[in-house]
Amino acid sequence: MFRNRTVLIVGAGASFEADFPIGGELLARLAKSLNITYQFNQVQTGDTRVENALRRHCIEAFGGDQHAGLALMNQYAAAGRRIAEAAREGMSIDAIIDQHENPDIELVGKVGIVREILKAEGSSKLKCPNGRYDELSLDSCKDTWLPRLGRLLVEGRKISELEQIFDNLTIITFNYDRSIEHYLPFSLVSHYGITLQRARELVSKLRIFHPFGTVGRLPWQQGEGTIVQFGDSDQADLIGVSSQIRTFTERLSDEATLSEMHSSISIADRIVMLGFAYHRPNLALLEPRFPTEAKQIFGTVKGISAQGQRAVKDEVAGMLKIGEQYVKLFDSTCSQLFDENWRSLTA
Repeated sequence: MFRNRTVLIVGAGASFEADFPIGGELLARLAKSLNITYQFNQVQTGDTRVENALRRHCIEAFGGDQHAGLALMNQYAAAGRRIAEAAREGMSIDAIIDQHENPDIELVGKVGIVREILKAEGSSKLKCPNGRYDELSLDSCKDTWLPRLGRLLVEGRKISELEQIFDNLTIITFNYDRSIEHYLPFSLVSHYGITLQRARELVSKLRIFHPFGTVGRLPWQQGEGTIVQFGDSDQADLIGVSSQIRTFTERLSDEATLSEMHSSISIADRIVMLGFAYHRPNLALLEPRFPTEAKQIFGTVKGISAQGQRAVKDEVAGMLKIGEQYVKLFDSTCSQLFDENWRSLTA
């Protein structure tokens, strides 16, 4: 169990272990999906699900006037092609949306993000077999960091103590997917033999922040926002869910949520950064008002050069307002970090 207050800060590299696209791969998928062209009034290239969602949105925006809606749809299709062209040299979809300062490009880009992330959920190691949302093959997830998290949560935890299982854990994930929320109930069912409903009730108590939003609220989750089953890219309301998406240049505007997130970092005893790219805007978003109490900062830096790692250590220490000696970086995957440091993480 987590005996001290622990904050996990989760980036795209963590989801990559479960077969989610990151960086250039996600951008390449979006470029193909949003390159909407027509031949004889039929969609020739681009994702037809995205095109249909945008088309319906256009017609509804003009009260069913298909002629006016078609003109707007042409604008959106052009925005999609602009994104596809920019993706040839672009760094990320977030950067492309930001640099264009165009509401059409922003909407189309976010609709594309929702579609691709939901498709990725549906084909990931966490996918629901045969569309059964009450099932998950835990064996398919064994090479990801999530089973490691599950084992740390239950280590030393009796079934009579399950109400307190998430008391010392806060998660801040910069990913749009719902992998953590989707996986943990099945893990608890396996460990304790409780019902899936009971497990989901427990996971609903986990403090988990999505600064950039998510691709919808899972049906069993309380709160606001469009409900979308895990990996259901065909039935989801792409337009509705796109309003829940923020890019890295869009600051989380809910001051109460920001304050709670920053407070969790300030009072933490331990902070673990998993698959995080340490982009400066993201570090700025995390920066608490008061220095953190944590004296153990772990972070993965897989694929980052030695010079880059020195810069990361300096920037993380500066963001948390602590000395560099408390920041330990590991050139490892998220799974390896858990495997090699589980004693320290549960001390």
